[in-house]
Amino acid sequence: MKSYIRLVLLAVVLVCSPAYPITASAAENVEILIDGEVFSCSPGPVLREGQVLIPMRSFFEIMGLNVEWHNESQVALAYRETIDVCVQENGDPPLINGEDPALDTPARLIDGTLYVPLRLAAESIGLQVSWDGEQNAVLLEQGTCNGAGFLGVAAHTAAREDENHTPGVSTGSFIWPLEGGGRIPSPYGWRSGRFHAGVDIGAPRGTTVLASDGGTVVFSGWDGAYGYAVVIKHGHYYTRYAHHSSNLVRVGERVAQGQVIGQVGATGRATGTHLHFEIRTGGIYGPTLNPTTYISR
Repeated sequence: MKSYIRLVLLAVVLVCSPAYPITASAAENVEILIDGEVFSCSPGPVLREGQVLIPMRSFFEIMGLNVEWHNESQVALAYRETIDVCVQENGDPPLINGEDPALDTPARLIDGTLYVPLRLAAESIGLQVSWDGEQNAVLLEQGTCNGAGFLGVAAHTAAREDENHTPGVSTGSFIWPLEGGGRIPSPYGWRSGRFHAGVDIGAPRGTTVLASDGGTVVFSGWDGAYGYAVVIKHGHYYTRYAHHSSNLVRVGERVAQGQVIGQVGATGRATGTHLHFEIRTGGIYGPTLNPTTYISR
C-alpha cells in the first residue's frame, strides 16, 4: 500500500518567505509570473493591506489541484494526494495540512469570489515567492526555499509513518466508529415511512467517537437535526458522526483512522444517547451507503 507524507509548512511560511513590498500605486499594473510566464485568471488578483490576493479556485485548479466548496460549513478545500489547503470564509485562519501558517492577511470574500493571499497559495504547493521591483511583478518559481520548503520537505520525509496512523491519509477501509463497541438499534434503510441514511449505535453519553478512516474534517459544528456533528472527507467518501455532546476536532484538521473526534450525546433530533453514523459518496450530502457493509470490527 502507498505511504503518503504529512507536510508541515508553518516553518516554511515564517522562515523562508521574506515579505514582498507592493505599494497601492503599483497595484493596478502588478503582474504574477510563474517560472517567467505571465499568470492570468478571471477575476484577476487584487491588493489588500499591501498583499496580493488571488481567486482561490482559479489558482489552484490551474496548478492541478482539486477544489471543492462546502456550503454547509462555508469552507473551501484545495487538495491532492500529499496536501490540502482549507480556507474558511468566516475569517478563521487558513490551514495547510491542518497547520496554521500564521499569515497577517486573511482570506476574504470579494464580489462573491473567495480570495486568498498569493503567498499562502504559492508556498503551499512548493513555489518560491519574491518581488521584482523593476518588472513590478511577483515572481513564483519552482524551488525548495533553500532546501527547507515544500519540495525539500517532501524529498526528506517520505514514508515516515505507518499510513493507518498518518493524519489525513485515507486507508481505503472503515473501522467501527465507537470506542468499546455498541449495538445498532436502528439500522440503515427505511423505517416508519422514512429513509434512515445511516446507522444509530447506542452508547452512554460521553463515549469516545473515533474517525472511521483518516481524512480531513470539512464540517464541525451544529447541523440542525443532526445536532453537534462532524463530517470527514476521505477522498471520494465522506463520513458523518452526529448527535455529539461535544466535537473535539475543527474544520480543516487532518485526522488519522481511530483518532478521537467527539463524544456521544443526544443533541439535535435524537431519542436517547447514541451515535448516528453515515457513509456518503461525492459530497457531504451525496448518495448514502450502508455502513454495515463497509465497516470492519
